[in-house]
Amino acid sequence: MYPPGWRVEMMVACAGHVTINLLCAMTAQLWAFYLTAIWTGFFRMAVVTLPFVLANQFALDQGGEKNTGVALACVASMLPGGFLVCSALLGPLIDVTGNPATPIYYTAATALLGGVTIFFLK
Repeated sequence: MYPPGWRVEMMVACAGHVTINLLCAMTAQLWAFYLTAIWTGFFRMAVVTLPFVLANQFALDQGGEKNTGVALACVASMLPGGFLVCSALLGPLIDVTGNPATPIYYTAATALLGGVTIFFLK
């Protein structure tokens, strides 16, 4: 069976990340930036560990130990791939919008999509 509470942990991490990023972007205050930095540490801990745990569990459930390496390799390549896409999009988005807070809004939107995805994952 899947680790208990993984869905709740990811949904709390995503919801908090969305909220704190929107707060930071809308207020543009230094204290909001520090709160965002602190919460991002928790969020990154959840995002970097739980996908590996779930990929391993999915692989074991569906095909035994022979698929575990492939599942973990897929997750390991998706994380830097996501950062690459994010980095490639943010400069042009700032140029188009003229708003330096655009990366923070982008981060909030992608965290929201991640939370919705986790909610519907069985």
